[in-house]
Amino acid sequence: MKNFFSRLLMGAGILLVILLIIFSKSRLLLFLGTEIITLICLEEVYHALDPDRTSPYHIWGQALNFFANLTAFLSNLSLYLGVWTLAILILFILSIFRPHDALKNLTEVLFASIYISFLFCFVYFFPKERQTYLLFIFFIAWGTDSFAYLVGSQIGRTPLTQISPHKTLEGSIGGMVGAIILCGIGSFFYSDLRLMPMLLIGAFGSIIAQLGDVFASSLKRRTGIKDFSHILRSHGGFLDRFDSVIFTIPYLWIIFFFYLF
Repeated sequence: MKNFFSRLLMGAGILLVILLIIFSKSRLLLFLGTEIITLICLEEVYHALDPDRTSPYHIWGQALNFFANLTAFLSNLSLYLGVWTLAILILFILSIFRPHDALKNLTEVLFASIYISFLFCFVYFFPKERQTYLLFIFFIAWGTDSFAYLVGSQIGRTPLTQISPHKTLEGSIGGMVGAIILCGIGSFFYSDLRLMPMLLIGAFGSIIAQLGDVFASSLKRRTGIKDFSHILRSHGGFLDRFDSVIFTIPYLWIIFFFYLF
């Protein structure tokens, strides 16, 4: 329980900064915040996949991350897709000059870029006038994490997956209930959001968020690490905090795009 409150306090501090960015409705602050988060998360993935830092392509992955953030920030979809296409072609061309390890290095950079940069950049495709809708991403992702941990640590008995043995079915259900409750409460503050659809969005979003968490756990298990970094001290790295958020961002954008935008 002590660890839970410690995690909660750390999450509350990060959430406070995120709330300031979201409710400021400043696209510049959104850009700066997203660039910092994705930059750190990329470095953590690179460290997991290549702890000796032998790949020469990491700098290209970070360059792609910056320009992906910049073009998505400018809300120019054609330019955004153009940057991704050009960057992939450049990586392919560069691999010609390092044939002995090109496939491994190329795969690592493309995987990390798609996993972090491409998925995270969907935050920019929420219209500026609806930037506060980004709050539901964290209602779903971190609401699921918090309630799952609280319920699972108290009554969790049934293992959910071998990938992460500490996760339980009871905790998973508790996390889903938490996301549903938070999305339901949040819907009352928006005149164009109805209660029942938001409850369903919370329920399915919780499943997506948990899949993001399990995916990150599988990546850590395959690379033999416990946490992606220790930048947040005992709470691990940025990716340990944002793993469920990453999958939730494009999910919620797709839902809102067809439901509202």
